[in-house]
Amino acid sequence: MIAVATIGGCRTAAPAPEAAPGEPSATLDKFEWKGTSLMTATASVRAVVDNPTAADVTVKSAHVELFIEGQQRLAKDLPLAVVAPAGGAAKVEFEEDVTVFTDGDDLLKHVTGEVVPAGATIVLTLSSGAKLALKSDAAVRQVRLPVAEMSHIEAYRTDGGAVALTFYPTIDNQNPFAVRLKGFSFTAIVDGHVLSQGETAVGDKLPASSKVQYEIAAPLTADTYGKELAAALKRGGLKYEVSGEIEAGAVTVPVHLAGDLPVH
Repeated sequence: MIAVATIGGCRTAAPAPEAAPGEPSATLDKFEWKGTSLMTATASVRAVVDNPTAADVTVKSAHVELFIEGQQRLAKDLPLAVVAPAGGAAKVEFEEDVTVFTDGDDLLKHVTGEVVPAGATIVLTLSSGAKLALKSDAAVRQVRLPVAEMSHIEAYRTDGGAVALTFYPTIDNQNPFAVRLKGFSFTAIVDGHVLSQGETAVGDKLPASSKVQYEIAAPLTADTYGKELAAALKRGGLKYEVSGEIEAGAVTVPVHLAGDLPVH
């Protein structure tokens, strides 16, 4: 799947059918695919056409079909005009951007992060009408959705009896390509009391294979928690919850982070 493919260059090219002596033949020199977003990828192809004949031969077109787990993800005819000179060879190179998933629901069926089989068939058509077929098999990794984690929490008592509370969640992009976010909406709660609501990370780009940390201020005061705050702090055992959604392209990822709230 050239578009679910998040690792590239792992191809096993099947040998091309043997051409008759003195006829043009082709070998697959490179077939790579890599993810460019949660929904798309790019395939790169380089084939070498050997022409042992006494006349130039033109590669007029290429028919490309790409598969992931046996499902066809691309079928396209590409016009070409590559000349393999008499007694020589020529490289046929092209790249194709592919939208692999039709929508967010389609994407969610494949966000396992597992390595799955993929393949490609390429048929080059020559000016003589001859066709040269090439095949490639590979193992590619499915995409992963962004993952939210709680990095750490700062909670310090103030002179007025309140608590200066800040959550530091991270969003982890485990893909080898950047992921664009629409935003991360959140609600911060302590013991069932809503302290703050809002949205962060609007329009952010998560770098490939990286975590990005965000800051959520949620002051713990008598206004946000209630007049029983002093007693709750004395008693201890406060529980926090940060819930919300990460919007990443066509998909929405639910977030629920919860645990004990340490107050210093």
